[in-house]
Amino acid sequence: MKSNQKIFITGSSSGIGEAIAYEYASQGAILGLAARRSEKLETVKAKCMELGLRM
Repeated sequence: MKSNQKIFITGSSSGIGEAIAYEYASQGAILGLAARRSEKLETVKAKCMELGLRM
């Protein structure tokens, strides 16, 4: 995967969406994350940032 690839993930606060977010973050993708539960989404965002997320 190209490190400058842009990906938008819905439902990224849990389940498959969360797992996909972590995988692409670790590969250096530029992510857009969306979910209904903002507090959980902030937790996912923080972990993605540790993995190398660019937003």
